[in-house]
Amino acid sequence: MLYPKLRQLHKQHNIYVMYPKENFRHLRYVGHTRNQQYIDAFGENLKKIRTAKKLSRDTLAAYAGVEVMQIYRIETGKINTTISTLQSLATALDIHPKRLLDFEF
Repeated sequence: MLYPKLRQLHKQHNIYVMYPKENFRHLRYVGHTRNQQYIDAFGENLKKIRTAKKLSRDTLAAYAGVEVMQIYRIETGKINTTISTLQSLATALDIHPKRLLDFEF
């Protein structure tokens, strides 16, 4: 049975995709795509830019339309933010979005 296997895979939090092949549906493992070093470096860069502009997390959150805790979680590498949030942060910081991604890791 396929369903018990899917439940087991879901419990392990692995990422699998379904795709049609020869009129059957097969599972194919695609792995995790989270790069913690990159996420940490992004957060550090955001914090560096924010502090250089002398903005508090509260002020940046208000300008960007996000929660203060979300700014904290991004800066500390706790979450992997979205492109939409990246764009909102760049607009709030009055910079081009690519500047948020301009860092070494």
